[in-house]
Amino acid sequence: AFLPAGSAHTLLARTHGRAAQIVALSLGEGGARTYGTALVAREDGPTTLPALKGKRLALSSFDSLSGHWVPARQLARAGVRLSDLAEVVWAGTHDKALALLEGGQVDAAATYDGALATFRRQHPTFRVRELAVEQQLPNIVVAVRAGLEPDRRAALTTALFGLGTDARASEALNDLHA
Repeated sequence: AFLPAGSAHTLLARTHGRAAQIVALSLGEGGARTYGTALVAREDGPTTLPALKGKRLALSSFDSLSGHWVPARQLARAGVRLSDLAEVVWAGTHDKALALLEGGQVDAAATYDGALATFRRQHPTFRVRELAVEQQLPNIVVAVRAGLEPDRRAALTTALFGLGTDARASEALNDLHA
Protein backbone atom coordinates (compact mmCIF):
# COMPACT_ATOMS: atom_id res chain seq x y z
CA ALA A 1 0.00 0.00 0.00
CA PHE A 2 1.16 3.54 -0.65
CA LEU A 3 -0.25 5.78 2.00
CA PRO A 4 0.79 9.21 3.21
CA ALA A 5 1.09 7.65 6.64
CA GLY A 6 2.56 4.42 5.32
CA SER A 7 5.08 4.32 8.16
CA ALA A 8 2.30 4.20 10.72
CA HIS A 9 0.35 1.57 8.80
CA THR A 10 3.44 -0.59 8.38
CA LEU A 11 4.33 -0.37 12.06
CA LEU A 12 0.74 -1.13 13.03
CA ALA A 13 0.63 -4.13 10.70
CA ARG A 14 3.82 -5.49 12.20
CA THR A 15 2.51 -4.87 15.71
CA HIS A 16 -0.59 -6.95 14.96
CA GLY A 17 1.36 -9.85 13.47
CA ARG A 18 0.72 -9.01 9.82
CA ALA A 19 3.93 -9.17 7.88
CA ALA A 20 4.64 -6.15 5.72
CA GLN A 21 7.69 -5.63 3.56
CA ILE A 22 8.97 -2.13 2.88
CA VAL A 23 9.91 -1.83 -0.80
CA ALA A 24 10.66 1.90 -0.94
CA LEU A 25 11.32 4.70 1.50
CA SER A 26 11.05 8.39 0.74
CA LEU A 27 14.04 10.53 1.54
CA GLY A 28 13.65 13.81 3.33
CA GLU A 29 15.71 16.95 3.20
CA GLY A 30 19.36 16.16 2.60
CA GLY A 31 18.55 12.49 1.97
CA ALA A 32 17.29 11.88 5.51
CA ARG A 33 15.59 8.51 6.01
CA THR A 34 13.96 9.60 9.28
CA TYR A 35 12.29 12.59 10.87
CA GLY A 36 11.24 13.74 14.32
CA THR A 37 8.03 14.57 16.11
CA ALA A 38 7.26 17.15 18.76
CA LEU A 39 4.41 17.71 21.15
CA VAL A 40 4.36 21.46 21.72
CA ALA A 41 2.47 23.99 23.82
CA ARG A 42 2.35 27.74 23.82
CA GLU A 43 5.32 29.20 25.66
CA ASP A 44 2.98 30.46 28.38
CA GLY A 45 1.03 27.18 28.47
CA PRO A 46 1.49 23.75 30.06
CA THR A 47 5.10 22.88 30.91
CA THR A 48 4.89 19.09 31.23
CA LEU A 49 2.95 16.24 29.65
CA PRO A 50 0.98 15.52 32.86
CA ALA A 51 -0.09 19.19 32.87
CA LEU A 52 -2.07 18.44 29.66
CA LYS A 53 -4.75 16.57 31.65
CA GLY A 54 -7.96 18.50 31.21
CA LYS A 55 -6.53 20.49 28.29
CA ARG A 56 -7.24 20.57 24.53
CA LEU A 57 -4.81 18.85 22.16
CA ALA A 58 -4.61 19.10 18.37
CA LEU A 59 -3.58 15.94 16.54
CA SER A 60 -3.16 15.92 12.78
CA SER A 61 -4.88 12.68 11.75
CA PHE A 62 -5.67 9.25 13.15
CA ASP A 63 -3.19 7.48 10.83
CA SER A 64 -0.27 9.86 11.41
CA LEU A 65 2.78 8.44 13.15
CA SER A 66 4.05 11.87 14.23
CA GLY A 67 0.67 13.55 14.53
CA HIS A 68 -1.10 10.88 16.61
CA TRP A 69 0.53 7.53 17.42
CA VAL A 70 3.87 8.68 18.85
CA PRO A 71 2.41 11.64 20.81
CA ALA A 72 -0.31 9.35 22.24
CA ARG A 73 2.42 6.93 23.37
CA GLN A 74 4.45 9.79 24.87
CA LEU A 75 1.39 10.94 26.81
CA ALA A 76 0.61 7.40 27.97
CA ARG A 77 4.16 6.96 29.25
CA ALA A 78 3.65 10.17 31.25
CA GLY A 79 0.40 8.77 32.71
CA VAL A 80 -1.95 10.74 30.45
CA ARG A 81 -4.55 8.97 28.31
CA LEU A 82 -6.28 10.76 25.46
CA SER A 83 -9.51 10.34 27.47
CA ASP A 84 -7.90 12.46 30.24
CA LEU A 85 -7.84 15.45 27.90
CA ALA A 86 -10.68 17.97 27.75
CA GLU A 87 -10.76 17.56 23.97
CA VAL A 88 -8.81 15.99 21.13
CA VAL A 89 -9.14 18.11 17.99
CA TRP A 90 -8.41 16.27 14.73
CA ALA A 91 -6.86 19.10 12.72
CA GLY A 92 -6.35 17.20 9.47
CA THR A 93 -2.77 18.40 8.91
CA HIS A 94 0.25 19.31 11.00
CA ASP A 95 0.07 22.92 9.78
CA LYS A 96 -3.55 23.21 10.90
CA ALA A 97 -2.69 21.72 14.30
CA LEU A 98 -0.07 24.43 14.80
CA ALA A 99 -2.48 27.11 13.57
CA LEU A 100 -5.03 25.97 16.15
CA LEU A 101 -2.35 26.27 18.84
CA GLU A 102 -1.38 29.75 17.67
CA GLY A 103 -5.04 30.80 17.57
CA GLY A 104 -5.65 29.60 21.13
CA GLN A 105 -8.23 26.96 20.15
CA VAL A 106 -6.02 24.24 21.70
CA ASP A 107 -3.45 24.13 24.50
CA ALA A 108 -0.98 21.84 22.74
CA ALA A 109 -0.35 20.32 19.31
CA ALA A 110 1.48 17.33 17.89
CA THR A 111 3.53 17.86 14.76
CA TYR A 112 6.64 16.76 12.92
CA ASP A 113 9.92 18.64 12.96
CA GLY A 114 9.68 19.94 9.38
CA ALA A 115 6.25 21.48 9.91
CA LEU A 116 7.38 23.01 13.20
CA ALA A 117 10.48 24.54 11.58
CA THR A 118 8.41 26.00 8.75
CA PHE A 119 5.81 27.35 11.18
CA ARG A 120 8.53 29.01 13.27
CA ARG A 121 9.96 30.71 10.16
CA GLN A 122 6.52 31.92 9.08
CA HIS A 123 5.49 33.06 12.58
CA PRO A 124 8.73 34.30 14.20
CA THR A 125 7.00 36.02 17.13
CA PHE A 126 4.95 32.95 18.15
CA ARG A 127 6.85 30.95 20.76
CA VAL A 128 6.23 27.32 21.67
CA ARG A 129 7.62 25.02 24.32
CA GLU A 130 8.54 21.47 23.32
CA LEU A 131 6.96 19.13 25.85
CA ALA A 132 8.15 15.91 24.20
CA VAL A 133 10.37 15.14 21.23
CA GLU A 134 11.14 11.89 19.48
CA GLN A 135 13.59 11.39 16.64
CA GLN A 136 14.30 8.61 14.16
CA LEU A 137 10.77 8.01 12.86
CA PRO A 138 10.77 6.37 9.42
CA ASN A 139 9.76 8.53 6.45
CA ILE A 140 6.86 7.66 4.16
CA VAL A 141 7.14 4.11 2.93
CA VAL A 142 5.75 1.89 0.21
CA ALA A 143 4.94 -1.46 1.78
CA VAL A 144 3.51 -4.67 0.44
CA ARG A 145 2.39 -7.85 2.14
CA ALA A 146 5.36 -10.08 2.82
CA GLY A 147 4.03 -12.90 0.64
CA LEU A 148 3.56 -10.82 -2.51
CA GLU A 149 5.21 -12.55 -5.45
CA PRO A 150 8.55 -10.94 -6.38
CA ASP A 151 7.49 -10.18 -9.97
CA ARG A 152 4.31 -8.43 -8.81
CA ARG A 153 6.27 -6.54 -6.13
CA ALA A 154 8.80 -5.40 -8.77
CA ALA A 155 6.04 -4.37 -11.20
CA LEU A 156 4.25 -2.37 -8.51
CA THR A 157 7.44 -0.63 -7.40
CA THR A 158 8.38 0.22 -11.00
CA ALA A 159 4.90 1.63 -11.68
CA LEU A 160 4.96 3.77 -8.53
CA PHE A 161 8.37 5.19 -9.31
CA GLY A 162 7.14 5.93 -12.82
CA LEU A 163 4.52 8.25 -11.37
CA GLY A 164 7.29 10.72 -10.60
CA THR A 165 7.75 11.40 -14.31
CA ASP A 166 4.07 12.31 -14.80
CA ALA A 167 3.37 15.92 -13.77
CA ARG A 168 -0.31 15.29 -12.86
CA ALA A 169 0.53 12.16 -10.88
CA SER A 170 3.33 13.97 -9.05
CA GLU A 171 0.97 16.81 -8.16
CA ALA A 172 -1.65 14.35 -6.86
CA LEU A 173 0.93 12.54 -4.74
CA ASN A 174 2.20 15.84 -3.33
CA ASP A 175 -1.38 16.83 -2.48
CA LEU A 176 -1.73 13.63 -0.45
CA HIS A 177 1.10 14.73 1.81
CA ALA A 178 0.16 18.42 2.06
